[in-house]
Amino acid sequence: MTQNWRQRYTFWLKPLSWLFQMVVAVRNKFYDIGIFKTREFPIPILCIGNITVGGTGKTPHTEFLLSILSPAHNVAVLSRGYKRTSKGFLEVELASDVKVVGDEPLQIKNNFPHVRVFVDANRTRAIQKLMSLEDKFDVILLDDGFQHRAVAPGLSIVLMDFNRPVYKDSMLPAGDLREPVSELKRAEMLVVTKTPTNIKPMEQRIISNDLNLFPYQDLYFSTYTYVRPQGLFNNQHAEDENFLADASVLLVTGIAQPLPLLAHLQQFTNKIKHLDFPDHHLYAPMDAKTILREYTALPKPAYIITTQKDAQKLSVLLNDYSELKDQIYFIPIQVVFLTQGKEFTNHILDYVGKNKRKRTVHKATN
Repeated sequence: MTQNWRQRYTFWLKPLSWLFQMVVAVRNKFYDIGIFKTREFPIPILCIGNITVGGTGKTPHTEFLLSILSPAHNVAVLSRGYKRTSKGFLEVELASDVKVVGDEPLQIKNNFPHVRVFVDANRTRAIQKLMSLEDKFDVILLDDGFQHRAVAPGLSIVLMDFNRPVYKDSMLPAGDLREPVSELKRAEMLVVTKTPTNIKPMEQRIISNDLNLFPYQDLYFSTYTYVRPQGLFNNQHAEDENFLADASVLLVTGIAQPLPLLAHLQQFTNKIKHLDFPDHHLYAPMDAKTILREYTALPKPAYIITTQKDAQKLSVLLNDYSELKDQIYFIPIQVVFLTQGKEFTNHILDYVGKNKRKRTVHKATN
């Protein structure tokens, strides 16, 4: 839903937003007073989430946490597996079908092959299963779990897009908020993502004041750096993006916020055609024909550029198109903290170290 569409129908959307906010408020209140039960587990659980719809960077920040924790701790990642075609509890393998397990869980598994990744919409059931496995985990990362209040995390990290301040937003469907801004009180750590690298300290203080944080909450600012492009089929890394100079680019994305990647590519070439699919798009054979047609029409030399999340699906979709294989690259991203990165890392390590699960057999109860 575009912002222009929302502005056009504000009169009708606002009452729906008020109704949605009322329903969410009642639900949260029932959890707060104990009518709806919240389950605690004897293992550190880190929740990475947001209060907006899509595009705040949960997967890259989950991977940042894995880079911190996985060298010294046995970590399990638990995700819903958004838009997967399967149901129930599944473990993600390197050979898993992206449609079966979801694009983001498979990306995490590909980037951290030694980490066990699982999907289940029922987080309580899934954690019980994880606790009963022979592999004894030290910590569980709960990806996109802030609204899943049936589980009580030990530490909640909420992400907010710098370009979409939550305190200026509205509840769905008039805005992008899944919960009122007041529910940020449940998070111990808040991260403003996609922050411009030249942000001034005064701007940071203004954001902190607008969020009206509590004394127990810490605020951090992060941004993305783009890693050198990698061939989708030949697995070769380019030295940098300079090979795109004087070339045409077909940018293929199925993510919530593709504009930063587009702006990054515009530093190297202004001959870009963008095929902008919806977030978590499940590519179909018709899409392959569209990609081939658009690529063929570009002045040569030409390349196809995509995201790492899309790359997993496109590798299957375009596997039979030999004429494209050497021309397709994906650009991974990495999270960099602009301020207090060491403090963020120490906070995470300190929490897990102090609450690390004891190496005893645990029998899950119903």
